[in-house]
Amino acid sequence: MRKKKILVVEDESIVAEDIKNTLLKVNYEVVATVSSARSAVKSAETTKPDMILMDIVLEGEKSGADAALEIRKKSQIPIIFLTAYVDDDTLAKASLAHPYGYIIKPFEERELLATIQMAFYKEKMDKIVSESENKFKSLINAMEEGLIIVDEDENFTYANPAAAEIFDCSESELLKKNLRNFTSQEEFETVLENTTARKKGISNSYELHIISKIGKLKIIRIKASPLIVNNNYIGTFGLISDITEEKRINKSLRELKQAVEKMQLGVSIADVNGKITFTNPADARIHGYTPEELIGKDVRIFAPIDIRKPVSVNEVSRWKGLVRESINIRKDGSTFPVRLISDIVRDENNKPIAIITTCEDITKQKEAEKALRESEERFRSTFYHAAAGMIIIEPNGKIIQVNESFCDMIGFSEKELLKKSITELTHPEDVNSCLNNIENMLSGELEYFHQEERFLHKNGSVIWVNISVSSVSDDFGQSVYLIAQILDISEMRKVEEEIKALNRQLEQRVKMELKKRMQQQQLLIQKSKLESLGKLAAGIAHEINQPLAGISMSLDNILFNLSQNNFSEEYLKTKLDSVFKDIDRIRHIINHVRIFSRDQKSALLEEVNINEAVLNALSMVKTQYQNHEIDIELNLKENIGFTKGNKYKLEQVVLNLLTNAKDAIEEKSAFSRKEIKIRTYDNVSKVFLEVEDNGVGISEDRIENIFDPFYTTKDPEKGTGLGLSIIYGIVKEMHGDISVKSEVGKFTKFTVKLPRMTN
Repeated sequence: MRKKKILVVEDESIVAEDIKNTLLKVNYEVVATVSSARSAVKSAETTKPDMILMDIVLEGEKSGADAALEIRKKSQIPIIFLTAYVDDDTLAKASLAHPYGYIIKPFEERELLATIQMAFYKEKMDKIVSESENKFKSLINAMEEGLIIVDEDENFTYANPAAAEIFDCSESELLKKNLRNFTSQEEFETVLENTTARKKGISNSYELHIISKIGKLKIIRIKASPLIVNNNYIGTFGLISDITEEKRINKSLRELKQAVEKMQLGVSIADVNGKITFTNPADARIHGYTPEELIGKDVRIFAPIDIRKPVSVNEVSRWKGLVRESINIRKDGSTFPVRLISDIVRDENNKPIAIITTCEDITKQKEAEKALRESEERFRSTFYHAAAGMIIIEPNGKIIQVNESFCDMIGFSEKELLKKSITELTHPEDVNSCLNNIENMLSGELEYFHQEERFLHKNGSVIWVNISVSSVSDDFGQSVYLIAQILDISEMRKVEEEIKALNRQLEQRVKMELKKRMQQQQLLIQKSKLESLGKLAAGIAHEINQPLAGISMSLDNILFNLSQNNFSEEYLKTKLDSVFKDIDRIRHIINHVRIFSRDQKSALLEEVNINEAVLNALSMVKTQYQNHEIDIELNLKENIGFTKGNKYKLEQVVLNLLTNAKDAIEEKSAFSRKEIKIRTYDNVSKVFLEVEDNGVGISEDRIENIFDPFYTTKDPEKGTGLGLSIIYGIVKEMHGDISVKSEVGKFTKFTVKLPRMTN
């Protein structure tokens, strides 16, 4: 047996040597003795001991507890702590390493060895328990049947993966639920009735309709047993199965059996030796028997004696289904024509185990066939004398019959046409379309087709025709021939072309008119910009006056100090830097206003930061709004995504929304607090701008019309009603959307939603 390897970590060399000698005497292998936390961690990695004896208090920055925690992160080596006296904090840290024991210094040899043996035994037991738990857990997790445990109030306390799958939840989600969450009140009453029985110690089994987390209706079967501890009911242990599909199949089988029994078509089932095992009432009735009379009889009882023949099992095994017409005999000896369809039922090894045969009395069909033959004569007469062109073609396109009207239309004689195929008469550009439709009809994808195409007249001219083609099939669904009705629509096509030419002229005129309207819309947008700038002129003047005042004061101060001969080069540089900074600020404001007021209809689309648009707009009105004692609360999300558009038009949107907010606030009582909130935020695909004021609000009967051109709730001198209409147009131009919420006397909030650019 391999010796157990032990690492000794002790900073007192005499104690370490004593421990080593004690361990060697009882046949343990001491892989190393070290005195520091760092050496302990390194030695544990290299020597891989079976156990570590660790002094809690070691010399150096780190203690034995620190070393134990670091070792535990990398391996599960059992650790026994050696300690004389330690403070509470160190002892608490040591407990985090989950030691297998403590040995108090000084200690006796027997105490040391006993503690080591107990630690090795505990480690062995822990491994056995862990392996057992893992096996049990694997077994439970592999079960196809769901396993649940609920407490006395029907709260889930355990569920295996199969159970979680039945409820369409994860296991952790299910443990936060009550069985009531998945049932109707009526179904939950069923649960409570069965729980009452289990509280008396009675196991039971019942079915329950549940609605899974994703809304799926399921039927489950529950086999439930009570959990009794100290004669007290604490919950239920249950095995559950999803029997929804089983129920559906059973229902389908019942319905199928009912359908077969109610069918007017005869159905019988015989074994491979021909013994009848099932027959429906219709089959028995067709042959003049009751179903009970036929069970156990040879299926050849239905065939007249002169055509009966035995069929071997080997012959049956080679069948792949059989469709035929025959003569059957009734109980009274009379015969009648039938159509029989037989299919073979095979087992999992592909061996035949039964024959299912449907039997249809086709007496009336035979009579109908006779009538059909008579009708065919009438058809021929109608075909040849029809005013429209009529042709019959084979599936390969060869013409096999034509009428006189078609000959007159195409210019060929009947004799000439019977030597041609339909493709030879079709214009080359229309041949593929014609052939594709015929192929789709022959494959069963089309029952018929109807199209306009061109035919070639014998004299070389082109004839536009309207052709309708249908298929005539045999009893097995195979196309025997195609019949086509053809109308000459050349004159009608000529009229259609003339109408199309007129439509093209009309479309051109409409495009020109739309272009004019777009130009007018651009003029309205520009007019709205200028109106906004007119309203903001006072604010812009204040924005410029502030840096001008700073320049004036700086220059006055320089002149005064010059007169007093009291300035330095550093002082002059500081003052001039301040003057140039104010000049740059004025230049920035003027340039921004000039660019903003310019017609932007030809501006290129670019990346637009919605926060930048808000700040640029505020730079033109901030002072004006401060003078009107309006508080502006900004909540702009950092690193917000970009949208694509014209940034100056987006600034116009912000300015117009701010102007509307200002007017709404000032229309309210002068003593009210004036506040505008501006917020930006985003998600994966959109960026959002919200502008909210605490003004007079908009009534419900007006809110639906506020984006209409020239619609306004303001006095005539305060607006034209174009602002919100233009905002709406700009937002739509950027493929976005704008909405509004309002409550009279309280607030109005506009939300602009724009597409977010992706990488």
